[in-house]
Parts: sequence; C-alpha cells; structure tokens
Amino acid sequence: MEKVNYGECSIRQEHKHVWEGLGRLNVPNSTKQFVWRALNNILPTKKSLAQKNVVEVATCQTYGMEEETVCHVLWTYPATSDVWAESQSGLQKWTCEEKEFFYIWAEMQSKLQKTKVEEVAMILKGLWCRRNRMVFEGKFDSPSKVIVAAISGLKCFQESRLEGNQTKGVNIQRRKDTKWKPPDEGVTKVNFDVAIDKPNNKVGLGIVARNYEGELLFSLCASKMFSGSSDLAEAITLWRAMDLVVELDGRNVVFEGDAKRVIKGVAGKGIICASMTQLFEEMRSRLVHRQDWSVELIYREGNSVAHELAKRALRIEGECCWIEEGPIEIVDIVKREMLCNNLQQHLVGDRV
Repeated sequence: MEKVNYGECSIRQEHKHVWEGLGRLNVPNSTKQFVWRALNNILPTKKSLAQKNVVEVATCQTYGMEEETVCHVLWTYPATSDVWAESQSGLQKWTCEEKEFFYIWAEMQSKLQKTKVEEVAMILKGLWCRRNRMVFEGKFDSPSKVIVAAISGLKCFQESRLEGNQTKGVNIQRRKDTKWKPPDEGVTKVNFDVAIDKPNNKVGLGIVARNYEGELLFSLCASKMFSGSSDLAEAITLWRAMDLVVELDGRNVVFEGDAKRVIKGVAGKGIICASMTQLFEEMRSRLVHRQDWSVELIYREGNSVAHELAKRALRIEGECCWIEEGPIEIVDIVKREMLCNNLQQHLVGDRV
C-alpha cells in the first residue's frame, strides 16, 4: 500500500489556508503583493541581496548586531517592536522573536479577526516603506505615525471601494431598468448598433428610426467586410445613419447608440484614436450645420431593435432598407416596446 505523508499534507493545507486568507483581505492589491513577497521570503533584504552577491554584508544597516531578514525588518528589529508595542497595533502583547515570517503571519490569521489582519497587513507595508526611507533618505517615522498612516490609508481604500461597489450596483440596476423611450412629438429618434463577426472579418450595421408614437419610419440592415475596432465600426454606422437621414430628408433627429467612446468622440469629450479623428471631425461638422440634430448615449438594454438588426445583417449580403416597416422579428420587438411605453404613459397619467 502507498504510504501517506501526513506531515506534508498538513503543511500543504496550512499553506493553502494562508494563501486563501490573504486573497480574501480587503486591502489594496499592492499590499497583498507585498505580504505575498514577504511570506515567500523574496523581499530585497540585506541577507537576500548578500546571498545573491549583490552586497557583501548581510547585517542590518541601522542595527548591525543581526542579519537583516524579512522577520528582522517586519517583526524583531527594535524600532519595529516599538511599532507593534503601540496599543493601536493590537499586537502589543505578542512576543517578537526571530523565526520564519510565514509562521508568524499564519498565527496572526488564525488568532486575529479579519479586520485586524487587514490593519496588520497595512502596517507591515508601512514598516517596509519606513525601512526604505531610512536606508535611502535618512528619514525615520515614529511608531505612531506608521500606524496612523496605515490605518487611515486602509479606511480610505475600503470607503472608496464600498462607494465604487454601490455605484456599480446602481448602474447595473439602472441598465436593467433601461427601456427605449419615444422622442418628443415632431422628433425622430434614430438608433444604431453593430455586430462584429471577427473570424470572417465581417460587420453588421443596424439602423432604425421611430417617431414619437414609437412607429417605424425606416430600418436598415447592412453587412460589410471589416477588420477594424468596434469603435470604428460604431462610428461608421453612425455616419451611415446620418447619410440615411439626409437621403430621406429627416429633420429634428436624435441619434442614439450604446457606444460610449464614440458618443464622447463625436461630442469632442473623449480620447480619440488618431485613425478616427477625421471621421469625428466630419460628424461634428454635420452637427454644427444641422442644429436640429443631436447624438445621445443609451445602454444596450434600450437599444435592442438596432442590435437585433445588426445581428441579422451578419446573415445577409449587402444592404436592405425598409420604409415604415422592417423584418418580422424586429416588428415584434417594436410592437412590444410601443405597448410598454403606452402602459407607462397610462400609469403616469393615473398617478397624476
């Protein structure tokens, strides 16, 4: 029978627990990376550099009685012990003795609450930064300054992250709630979108125009050979939509798409790829000369008809245009959206 080395299994389990615990910490990634390097004993301490023949002496530069190891810098060095002796550290009663730092950290993870381990991780990073300032700049921060900076930095990070997650949640819900809305009376809304088939170097263009009642004015599917970026494809589709409006003598038009960078580019507010500069300038010129035109952003969830037209375009060759109608699958979506908008208007009217 095959022998089982229970000691090796236990070590592997302990290491797995440590790495998983480190990954769950709510601290900056740079702090996680620092702790990971410390646990793997690959920080550029004097001992590590001496072993690689980078420096000749492995002893601590400011406390020459001992070798400068990871444990020495982060745990046993007298000035470091002063930091851990501070009441805010939560470790003031722990014994600072030299041993592999991995096991010190493993003990912290097993005995301390996760929030305290997060503070300790920040303090450890602060201790290393203090060491570097001392070595390279001759500056030395007090124990209280190290701890206050670490804890306040952690608080700022976590509050910022929480705010970002809350905003993200709001945006996700907002996207889910987004629906196509008809324009004001006398205005035409033209939605556009693309679908890209990269393996076949093909792009599908979808364009649809509706009036204030949600009725179809025209729709278009077109496919082209294409190998550029999605932003360029969206910009080309917007340009084709503008051309189509000119051909059909459309007035008071709102162009609506879900390509955020393109919409910003047309407005002159985003970072523009050099290859698209001229196209954006020409579109802005058109908007200047057509004061009754505007370009607006909508989430994909509110651009479903144009999106379906673009996907359909990949299944055809050339261009198909319908006046006051469209392919059956598109007509069904238009009818559903008209019904939803009518119901919404009735509900609003009842509340009033």
